[in-house]
Amino acid sequence: MKLVIKYNSVITSFVKDEVKVFSTLFNELTPGIAVIDADFKSVIINSSLLEYVGVLFGFHNSVTEFEGFNFKDFINSNESFKIKCSDRKVCIELGQLIKDSTGASVSLESPDKTVTVEQVGNKLLAYLIISGENKLTQRGYAVSNNEFITSDIARVMVDFSGWNDNGLLIDIFCHEGYIIIEAVLKTLNVGPGYFKSKELSFKFEEPKIKKISSEILCFSNDMNEIKLAKQAVKLAKIFKYVNFGFHDLEDLDYKMKEETIDYLITALPRKVNVEKLFFQLDYVMKKEGVIVLLTNHDISSCSKYDFKIVDKIIIGDKKLYKLVRA
Repeated sequence: MKLVIKYNSVITSFVKDEVKVFSTLFNELTPGIAVIDADFKSVIINSSLLEYVGVLFGFHNSVTEFEGFNFKDFINSNESFKIKCSDRKVCIELGQLIKDSTGASVSLESPDKTVTVEQVGNKLLAYLIISGENKLTQRGYAVSNNEFITSDIARVMVDFSGWNDNGLLIDIFCHEGYIIIEAVLKTLNVGPGYFKSKELSFKFEEPKIKKISSEILCFSNDMNEIKLAKQAVKLAKIFKYVNFGFHDLEDLDYKMKEETIDYLITALPRKVNVEKLFFQLDYVMKKEGVIVLLTNHDISSCSKYDFKIVDKIIIGDKKLYKLVRA
């Protein structure tokens, strides 16, 4: 089935890699919107980076070119629908076409289904969202509106690190706990459909939960952040897999034993002493240990402590670094 997928355009390369599991087709129409050919249930349940999934109705130059599409496969005569479009003429013309084709009624207030039409270049992209009104990246574990990073960015950071239940993992500036949550969900083999089951129009089998053998630590130097992270981890139903701790950066070497950390994944706060950070990490990171940092800070001082930058990408207005302990 041809599907329209919407995603955060700053992580397009990661979305392409994820979609390879579901589809050999990835046709990006415009940044953040692409067409794939896949089973929509599998995509909705298992994708960790997509925001919306919809059925492609067509990508044409004019409304008349949509006449060959069988709208009755997706909108029944006893249902109501509306067209969501910025062009009033297109709304009226496509709405009439769908109404004549299906016998369904138009409802602008509370429709059963909404067909979205977007102008992409000089063409009209029409699709029916089937992944629910809320973004798939809104997992349901958010406990505040002040997200430091979103769940999809957190998952990208985990994937970028290469961690998959293969060593002690820590986030030392946990903010709301999203990085730790996404790391655990990845290891447990739980996709966003796990949180969206009540919103979806289809049923699916519960995922086969894997066991976690690694130690996972959620740390911060801010007690309010630890409180928010604990609440989010509870909502994500993974509290038993995570240990929490408070630290000042100066005390990290006292909290952790020498060369114990395999993976450290974190988004650095605006105010952090980077030199002091690498001084501490030089003690606690294992040889060949991996560090992933999302930051705008200058981290060139890492070389003083035998950390080598092995990869770097741009994520929005920040840089994502991957470092390895020599």
